[in-house]
Amino acid sequence: MKLLIIMLFFSINSHSQAMKNYTMDKKYFSCKIPAKWSLERQKDSDIESNIYKIVVKEPKKNTSITIKYYAPKSNKDIKTYIEIQSKNSQGKMETPTEKYEAIKEIEFKSKKATEINRKLKEFQSIENDSNSYWLKERILVIPAKKGFYSVIYSAKEEDFDKSLPIYEKVINSLKTLY
Repeated sequence: MKLLIIMLFFSINSHSQAMKNYTMDKKYFSCKIPAKWSLERQKDSDIESNIYKIVVKEPKKNTSITIKYYAPKSNKDIKTYIEIQSKNSQGKMETPTEKYEAIKEIEFKSKKATEINRKLKEFQSIENDSNSYWLKERILVIPAKKGFYSVIYSAKEEDFDKSLPIYEKVINSLKTLY
């Protein structure tokens, strides 16, 4: 009986994900990120573009969470961002390699926000016979008094639901400066 309880405990814990705190420069945002995922940041590029961004990636998978703060000096506006992210460059909602859902207006921590869901066909190589897969993305766009925020969750379609609880932990812990 004790062995069964110990095995159950380790089974449950092996599926949970340890999180660690992260705070962006000037406290533009803070959140919890997966402790075992890699963190990518290009501070010089952020300062130059006035877009402050981190990308956390799950090891050995094509799963990532990108958090961006677009400062007013970035010369990016939320309306154009949503328009660009919610359909392809020709304004279509579906092509053989792209599928977009209608945008959703949602509430995020007492703010009106926009959710964009899409699938993009990715190829492992540019060769004709290469394997392809659908990359599924959920983009949360959050307006701010100064600039705006976006959080992009991206994973292979078959892995999307598996890591969704981690994305939700990140989103639920997100604190924005503005």
